Amino acid sequence: YREYLKLGGRGQLVVLNPEEEHLHGIIDLIEEGRIVILRKISDKELAALYTNAKCSLVLSSYEGFGLPVLESLACGTQVLCARNSSLVEAGGGVVDYIDEMNSTIIAHKILNYDTKEKTDILDEVLLEEHLQKFTWEKCARKYIEFYKTQLGI
Repeated sequence: YREYLKLGGRGQLVVLNPEEEHLHGIIDLIEEGRIVILRKISDKELAALYTNAKCSLVLSSYEGFGLPVLESLACGTQVLCARNSSLVEAGGGVVDYIDEMNSTIIAHKILNYDTKEKTDILDEVLLEEHLQKFTWEKCARKYIEFYKTQLGI
């Protein structure tokens, strides 16, 4: 984020539920209001954050399923995402992937979003096609199929 600011970025970074040890090097940015730390927010608040963001960053080295990716996309917000674990399945061909955790590359990608209108970042047709793969109905059907197989019925 510091690299992004050095390049002229003006956006605010909102970090959800960080571990305390990850905050030590950014206390000055928190005090300046450049970085906002939020904990224990409601689903409604989370949806508002996703909806109003230019992009979401999911730079996790491991993610169980990638729900933050799908939540962001469902709110019409581009995701800048690590290319690993289940994040690739969750993001498909819709998200912007990072192949290496390099602060300069990440900063330039975020800065690129600053210059665009949010509606110009995501292809709505591709987004809708992708999200249709992950409906709650499909999820429920897969759980039912799984349990039927496990129970032999």
